[in-house]
Amino acid sequence: MKKLLLLVLTSTLSLPGQTAATSPEWKELNVKECNFAVEMPGVPKASPTATGQQWNLDAGHVYYRIFCMIDNDWQHDTRDPQKMLDHLVGVNADVMSGKVLKSEVSTFQGFPARYYEIQGKWFDDQRETTAHGRLYKVKQFTYLVEADVDLSGKTADGEKFLNSFRLLQKP
Repeated sequence: MKKLLLLVLTSTLSLPGQTAATSPEWKELNVKECNFAVEMPGVPKASPTATGQQWNLDAGHVYYRIFCMIDNDWQHDTRDPQKMLDHLVGVNADVMSGKVLKSEVSTFQGFPARYYEIQGKWFDDQRETTAHGRLYKVKQFTYLVEADVDLSGKTADGEKFLNSFRLLQKP
């Protein structure tokens, strides 16, 4: 009887080709109108915003988000791109009622970039989280690529996501 119960439990926990520890299959999200691709552990929910598009995926311990903001008048914008990205880090920290742990000026394929970490809580979720994010200003596009990892989450999955972001065509 014990062997039968053990067999039933293991057969319900393991499907053919899967184990209980199998993580979801990572797939590439390819968005031509925003000129980017990124790998995610599932299919995100897409929704338009006032200034572009966003994609969100809740994978338990990691919440993945991408915003693509489009500025059609970007050639006439006289603001310093790094100051604009720094401002967006501050806005993100305010939304999270959080604290900026790290904010580094960088470049991405020759364009202004900012890497950041913010610890706080999102307004729609009471989990304490660390937002690991990257902001890129590439001509008319401003990208926010972020993995919000709860304190028990897998930061390696967040890093895989962040490192997979790429432009589809050279600007």
